[in-house]
Amino acid sequence: MKLTRRNFLAITGLAALTSGCPKFPGFPIRDPNVKTDVLEIDYRNRKMKVGIWYNPDFSGERPLIVSSHGFGASTIDLGTANNSLANKGYVILAPDHEDVSRLMSLNLLKSYSGSQEFQEVVGQFGSIDNYVRTLVFPPYLNLKAEEKIITEINFDVLTNLLFNTFNQIRTIPEYRDYQTMDMIDLINSNFVADVDDVRVSDIFGEAFHDSRIKDFSNLIDYSTEDNRMGNNPNHRNVLDEEFKGAVKIDASKIGGIGYSLGGGTMLEILGAGDPCNGKIYHDPRIGPIAILGPPCGMNHKENFPEIKNSVLFLDGDSDHFIKGIARRQPLLGGIGEVVIYENTGHITFSDTSCSDFIYSIIQMIPQVIEEGGNCDSHELVVPSRDELFGMFFDREFGLKSGKQTALIDYALATPIVRYATSDPIIKEEFEAEFPEYSGQI
Repeated sequence: MKLTRRNFLAITGLAALTSGCPKFPGFPIRDPNVKTDVLEIDYRNRKMKVGIWYNPDFSGERPLIVSSHGFGASTIDLGTANNSLANKGYVILAPDHEDVSRLMSLNLLKSYSGSQEFQEVVGQFGSIDNYVRTLVFPPYLNLKAEEKIITEINFDVLTNLLFNTFNQIRTIPEYRDYQTMDMIDLINSNFVADVDDVRVSDIFGEAFHDSRIKDFSNLIDYSTEDNRMGNNPNHRNVLDEEFKGAVKIDASKIGGIGYSLGGGTMLEILGAGDPCNGKIYHDPRIGPIAILGPPCGMNHKENFPEIKNSVLFLDGDSDHFIKGIARRQPLLGGIGEVVIYENTGHITFSDTSCSDFIYSIIQMIPQVIEEGGNCDSHELVVPSRDELFGMFFDREFGLKSGKQTALIDYALATPIVRYATSDPIIKEEFEAEFPEYSGQI
């Protein structure tokens, strides 16, 4: 089955946005002033689907924020943040990264593709990519009973995708005898700590990062009439094509937000090193970035002093990725502010993970909760997070004046915030505040 525009809206959860359905008790995912839509950008062999959030009450050129979701999620992974920024006048573009397609391009499914289960899935969904998108991406949708194909889950296919990533790592001699849990530990340590084995980094880079970085540079090309990546020789502007001049970008004001792997993606595009080939990639058009729980271990720490952009790090005190933040924030050549939330784990920031349906599945897997935390503080964190995002970009783009410390002052006055600083992190002070990470920073 070929994905139609309506099917994509439903599968990615943007149907919930455009219908105005509240996603969480207490606050809606979409403000009534904000409009959402899906764009499709075709170039070479890529069909990039992009969610857009914008407030039609604003006119003229507006700042652009590109938004990067976590691994295996979709454009709505930061839906509430996208909505909040759009309501303030920003245009938000969030590409649907082809994480799953990228894995398949490495022939990770070759050993499984002849099975009956695989063929049944392809017969129903048209491709394994469509199937995994249907399974992994959406929150629970308010669909009619006959439309709830999301509930027809074949976990064997999804599990096989993940295990094949581990099996590829086993091709490295030193890791050939590793078992599945060893692979998980290896991934964990490499995402959080410093990557010492270049070959492991290359595998992760090929599977996860490379296509994401190119997504953003191409997306900026097609929304600003630029041709940095060489795929837009006619200098098309997809926003003009779609909105007839009603949505215009100020190309001098482009920022980014990213969650989890999306946070790592944002650091990559600022020059934190391309783990695919060891070369530094930097798109100078992107300015300030605000990132949540970035897997900093996949970035090259030796490149951080050359990053002159302002970076706002947000994380939770129960997220092991704060170790990576503590290692790298002091290295930044620009402004590196840090806000750490109390009783907050990795998945707490994700609208996808904390949707009713997906979270009901996550709760069945104790190891995920143990490693990634829970969604208990999601509703407390989100309003504060979105306020900080707005303060950060308003300040960096000169849209509002105010003292430099206002963001940190606001964070420290918020009960759910445990730690906040605009100064470089001092290892001893950080470990005193977070004794559970003592010796690991």
